[in-house]
Amino acid sequence: DNINMRTDKIVFFWIFGFTFVSISFSICPHLGIVSKVSDRNTWPAGFSVSRKNITLNFPLLLDLETPRLEGLHIVSGGRLVFSPTAAIAKLVTDYVKIENGGSLEIGSEDCPFDGNAEILLTGRRGSYTSKDGEKFVSVHRGGSLEIHGKPKVSWTKLSQTVTGGVGVHTINVIEDVSSWSTGDTLVLASTDFDLNQAEVVTVEQCRGTSCRVRGNLKFSHFGGIDSDIDMRGEVGLLSRNVLIQGEMEDNCYGDQLCDEYDFDTFGGHIIAREGFRSFKVENAEFTKLGQQGIVGRYPLHWHMAGDITPGTSYVRNNAIHHTLQRCVTCHGSFGCKVENNTAFESLGHCYFMEDGVERGTIMTGNLGLNTRKGSMIPSDSDPATFWITHPDSYITKNTAGGSEGKGFWFLQASLPTGESGELQAAGLKHFFDKDELYMTKLGDISGNTVHSSDFGFFFDSILLPDQGASEQNKGRFSPVLDPKNPRSEKLTTKISDTTCYKAKNTCVWMHLERGDYENMRIADSGEGMFVHEESRVKNSLFVGESEKNYGFPNMRVNRKMWHRSLPNGKASFGFRNYVNPTLLENSVFRSFQDSDARFVRAISTRRSGPKSIFTGARNVSFVSTPFEGRLGEGKRMDRQFLYYDWSGSISGTPDSYIVKNFPHLTSAKCLEMPKWGPLSICPHNYVSVPLQGQGESIALTRTDLPDETFTAAEKDNMLYLSSDHTYIISFKKDFPTKKGRRPKLPLRVGGVDKGTSMILGICIPIGSIAFIRGHEKVNSIEELKNIDTGSAYFLDTTSGIIFIQLKGTYARQMGETDLCGEGDAACISKMIIFTNPGEDKNADCTQRKGVMKKYQDPPLDASGAIQNTKQVPRSLFV
Repeated sequence: DNINMRTDKIVFFWIFGFTFVSISFSICPHLGIVSKVSDRNTWPAGFSVSRKNITLNFPLLLDLETPRLEGLHIVSGGRLVFSPTAAIAKLVTDYVKIENGGSLEIGSEDCPFDGNAEILLTGRRGSYTSKDGEKFVSVHRGGSLEIHGKPKVSWTKLSQTVTGGVGVHTINVIEDVSSWSTGDTLVLASTDFDLNQAEVVTVEQCRGTSCRVRGNLKFSHFGGIDSDIDMRGEVGLLSRNVLIQGEMEDNCYGDQLCDEYDFDTFGGHIIAREGFRSFKVENAEFTKLGQQGIVGRYPLHWHMAGDITPGTSYVRNNAIHHTLQRCVTCHGSFGCKVENNTAFESLGHCYFMEDGVERGTIMTGNLGLNTRKGSMIPSDSDPATFWITHPDSYITKNTAGGSEGKGFWFLQASLPTGESGELQAAGLKHFFDKDELYMTKLGDISGNTVHSSDFGFFFDSILLPDQGASEQNKGRFSPVLDPKNPRSEKLTTKISDTTCYKAKNTCVWMHLERGDYENMRIADSGEGMFVHEESRVKNSLFVGESEKNYGFPNMRVNRKMWHRSLPNGKASFGFRNYVNPTLLENSVFRSFQDSDARFVRAISTRRSGPKSIFTGARNVSFVSTPFEGRLGEGKRMDRQFLYYDWSGSISGTPDSYIVKNFPHLTSAKCLEMPKWGPLSICPHNYVSVPLQGQGESIALTRTDLPDETFTAAEKDNMLYLSSDHTYIISFKKDFPTKKGRRPKLPLRVGGVDKGTSMILGICIPIGSIAFIRGHEKVNSIEELKNIDTGSAYFLDTTSGIIFIQLKGTYARQMGETDLCGEGDAACISKMIIFTNPGEDKNADCTQRKGVMKKYQDPPLDASGAIQNTKQVPRSLFV
């Protein structure tokens, strides 16, 4: 690596009685070093720190502030060790390059640095070129960077609310923070929707769990457990005795993105490359680092380091604030450890996994606040405090407390991206097969907290080749036992102990197949939790509006400021699912009640689908929630809706369904619920007929309503049928048989459990001769109704209808949501085989005069109808 520098580069080869070149760090690295920057009499002949560029190959103790250097190379035998006894040990340089056998040491693991140290990285953009860029500390193969500042509590939580005001404030926290000193700066996180309510104060004195601080606080910072959800605001320590920072210009200049930022975004950066001997950074302060818009220029960065040797590297307990591009980056490296750091005010994704190949990443106990939009990659315009792109990651006990985009964003790539993608495409390295990550088992993403963002905990989208992200609802994650074999055993992913509150849009958004969620604690959001795929959610708590954490009013209602802050939109929902089977059980919904400001409902769906027959709730309870607040559905009357009340804990009637008020779904036995929307509670069981993309060409008629027809909405790819009724399916376009020697029409009906028996008519071309293999043919519809075998049919060639009997045998277990059940036993398939398909392809019985009247049944009476009853709320949480 040739660096084109300015003048006077001097290389010193000085041996001070040592015959070995390997580094052996003492307990206190500063002990025993003879040469000192402050004493020229201890320097070897010809050496001077006043030279512009220095190459160091001997141990040197830094015990003062250096002159402004243009560069420092630390090569084999070289050690730059900071003195803890100096008033300040400060290195001022354009760059530091640590090569094989060289080291920069500020304290050690066993002897933390308790003095004052600083590295100031200087220079304007465009001054020189190098492999490592400009304004950097780089650690190359065989090099070591050891930074071990004075241990202090990195961050904690408030134990009492702090109110706004000017001057001195007392803050009480949950941990002993006696390590925080006079003059230290702290950040109090926002506990509202607006991340800009985070504020900085200065410590006057801390004793035990109490601190006296000074600052102008414009906002309150909540410090309690509200409605059984922990909303205690975070307090992060921003100042440390070891400071690494970039020297900045007053304004944006030159080739920077000055049309987007009016300040200098060319800070310093720290990079560790493959083969480093040691890269250990703890208890230090990093600020004014990162170079916006330049690839690979981040505050703290493992760069293409490959497999990291255990015990050689970590980034932990640091304060990383006011950074210009990211916070901590793991790039093309396996086993990065990022623990217990505080990050505040950063541009672009903060805790960042770059190419999607970074398996084995550990991020635990970290705090990230105020993540701002950046410009490096397309997805930086929707920044995530934690950007997690490989499923084999361990992202636990972290807090994302304020982002202009998302708190946590989990996504995967089809193939490696960035530099890793280029290496794999060239055949130089192999990271994973195409689509392998979509099937890779998730490590652990439990125990995290997120608040004060647009979206909170977000698992969706595909990482694109340009490191942008696909749109929502494009996730493909479906883990199996062997990710190289898509047909191997499907895995269930367990996620627990997630807390989310104050999300403007959705708090927890999951597009993950076979998700098993427990102890989700969610409050104060436009949408509490949304699941796209098959899911089970249990022992969880959803809060519509918290009782005490009102926040700062942010919207007008009826031309007056509302008394509390509000999320986006005009409606709030606690839990919603999409078209796939979902079960809510043993969970509590608290404080879901309409107001002048919002339409509020505890439970709803974004859409029902062919597999939704057993989507519903079991043993849920409602606290401080009126009956009408339990469930709600949009006003659109074109889409079908169905929700199963397994235990009756929503409606008061066990084994009942809540359905859209379509005539073909309801009867006199149902109870209309207008405050839930255009819905009714019905005692019928329902089955599902998938339409295979033909929904708009199919007309459904229930035989007790011969003049009513129903056609599914464009994307409603199914029909729901009550098993207490008979239906006739007609085709408004040509009859859709499968071609062959004998045309065939397949029929599949899902959710046909034991106790379900019904008749379904299929309109066929008049004059058609057809049969169902293995089924008994009977001579009339009355005879068919009196047979209970489930394997009989009646063919009316004159009217052009074949009636088929359906009977279920599957004994479904409580809480089992799979439409077809074990062994596909609850999905019945029939094949109608035509020996003579008729002379034309018309099969629309709604247009055949008298046909529907011929098979008209009397309507069900109201005996056994659902009564207007309300469940007594029960609390599942003590």
